[in-house]
Amino acid sequence: MKPPHIGIITQAWGQSAYQSEAVKLGVQLFRIVSLGSIIGALVVNILMVVLGQPLPYILFSLMGGIYVIVRHQGNIKRLLAGTEPKIGQKVQQSSEVS
Repeated sequence: MKPPHIGIITQAWGQSAYQSEAVKLGVQLFRIVSLGSIIGALVVNILMVVLGQPLPYILFSLMGGIYVIVRHQGNIKRLLAGTEPKIGQKVQQSSEVS
């Protein structure tokens, strides 16, 4: 019989692999790292529900997703304004600190 924590670790690894692929796809498509992170946070939450994960796992991923979005508020404002730098683009210094 397999110890129960092995199953939890395996499921968590599988979910993080999905999130990692979502982040990579977002970065490759848009060349904006913050947008890739936000997409990854959203995708992992959707997948947790669609794949029928237990409620504690869904709640944990929801808290993580909220944390990612809260930490990226400055980036979201720049994305909406069209001023978020892309990978390889020179960043102009501003007095705004995020």
